[in-house]
Amino acid sequence: MQLRDLVSKGARRLLRLAVKSVELPYLAARSSGPVRARLDAQAQALSAGEPLGLSPEGRRVLEALRRDGIATTSIRELYPAFDTREFVDYARELDRRGVVGRKKSFLKFLWPEDKLQLPLESPFIKLALSGPSIDSVRSYLGCAPRLRFVSLNTTLPVPADSPAVASQRWHRDPGLGRILKIFVYASDVDERAGPFTYVRGSHGGGRYESLFPATRFGREGSYPAPGAVEAAVDPRDIFSATGTAGSVIFCDTLGLHRGGYATHQERIMFTAHFERPSGFDERRYRLPEKLPALTPLARFAIGE
Repeated sequence: MQLRDLVSKGARRLLRLAVKSVELPYLAARSSGPVRARLDAQAQALSAGEPLGLSPEGRRVLEALRRDGIATTSIRELYPAFDTREFVDYARELDRRGVVGRKKSFLKFLWPEDKLQLPLESPFIKLALSGPSIDSVRSYLGCAPRLRFVSLNTTLPVPADSPAVASQRWHRDPGLGRILKIFVYASDVDERAGPFTYVRGSHGGGRYESLFPATRFGREGSYPAPGAVEAAVDPRDIFSATGTAGSVIFCDTLGLHRGGYATHQERIMFTAHFERPSGFDERRYRLPEKLPALTPLARFAIGE
């Protein structure tokens, strides 16, 4: 190895140490209660000023979320103003032009993999910003939420003996306190299509809250070793969210989850990621120049 390579390697190591020495105190302060309360103050005031309109189905979803960290429903049950067929047709049309992911080759991206312009005309985005969604999310998070990320993907089947990779493995997402994702199936999903799978009670306050915790004040997630989760939890607490097209899943993905290990058939799924303003995540989409009419809570969610 040449001298300049040794110097370069040493310089990189010193830089990493310097960053870490500053980053850890920052993360400790950033994740503290007083700082988070200050960052969430506007969101709490906005939510307090807007009436809550949870339907009986919405209240059932919220109760299950608080108890288990996950709740399932459907477009028909929670969103009666929407037509499931519209979602299926929209997704299947885009699926014809989808692009296989660069980092996750088991996914076909129906919207751009990189930062996209938020497709506000899409039925999926309309659902994510609708009253039933926003009211369920803010009830669980405790304030008006921010929408950080959306995706519409087709999971491609892999050979049954393929090792699980990336999100196919058990993991916890990075985050603080609580986050909430909404998943919508645009195709029928059985065990062969890589259903979303969750350990009930692994969310904050659940019986498995401290099992394989995230690291660095929640800034990093957690990926337990293969087989470790199954050895540590009651099998009855592992929930596989199979369902027909139009199925909807609300889930706190700070809890242990996995999905997308399809072996025989494709899975088309929409994802919307919500969190409190004090969360670590950043918005990963662009807004169009002209916005349609939106409620105050929906405008706040998209960061307008």
